[in-house]
Order: sequence, then structure tokens, then C-alpha cells
Amino acid sequence: MTISSGAKKPYRRPSGASLVEVTVGSVVLFLVVIILVDLGLLIYGVSLNDAVCRDAARKSASGNPVNAQARALLLIEQMNSRSSGFVSHFRLVPPVKAEITSQPKLRRNPENDQLVNPGGLVTGSVSVTTEVEITPFALQFVLGRNSPLKFQSKQSFPISYVLPPD
Repeated sequence: MTISSGAKKPYRRPSGASLVEVTVGSVVLFLVVIILVDLGLLIYGVSLNDAVCRDAARKSASGNPVNAQARALLLIEQMNSRSSGFVSHFRLVPPVKAEITSQPKLRRNPENDQLVNPGGLVTGSVSVTTEVEITPFALQFVLGRNSPLKFQSKQSFPISYVLPPD
């Protein structure tokens, strides 16, 4: 006497199909992770360039406006020596624009009839533009270019300088 149950046997897929699905899924997941890493690198590089530009503008504005570009270049050189290899090559896009709205005017000395600097507050703003090159891993293949991506940032900062008298 045989007893048969009404339950059907579960359908079993061949084991090769599961291996193909796992392999294809792993490749797709790997590509998605690489693209997310590239996007993270781009976001980090752009925000770092913005911070470098802001610091260069702040440094340029704190001192004699004649030497503003030299102070910005010094800060950018320091950042290039400290930054990682993924995001580097910060560049100053010349010129550093110092727009002076007011400064002390030269006056004549009544004793010797020469122009003398009386000293005083210098007001205005300094504008700095920086550029960074970022070379992503996989996005350059997606975008179809081999050259690095270039991003610019522009920042302005008010001048804080008191001109010393002669």
C-alpha cells in the first residue's frame, strides 16, 4: 500500500543559473560602488578647492593689498604640498583682484613741501579664483575623456589693513 500526499515537489533551478546571477550581480554592484567612490572623490575635491580658495582670499585680504597675490600663492603652494595625490594641483587663476574703495590720501608736508603718507584704514575687497584638476577612476570612461576634470572656485573677502604712516 502506497500513501501519496497531494503536495508537489518544489521546483529546483539548475545550480548554474544561480552562479550566473550572482556573478552578474557582483559585477553590477562593483561598478556602482566604483562610480559612487568617484562621485565622492569629485565632491571632496570641489569642496576642498572651495576651502582653499576661501582661505587664499582671506589670507590675501589680511595685509597690504599690493602683496595680495604673493600671499595667495604661498597658501596654495602649502596646500599642494599637504594634499593627497587624488586631489591636488590647486592653481591660482591670476590675477588676484584687489578693489580698494578707500585709502588714506597723500598729503603735503608744509615744512619741506613733500608728499607724506598719513596712514589709516584701507577698505575694499579681494577676489581670488582657484582651479583644481581631479582625475576620477571610472567616470572618465563614462564621460568619454582621458583628461582630468577641472573645477574653479571664486571667493571674495573684505580687506582688513591699516596703512602705517611714513
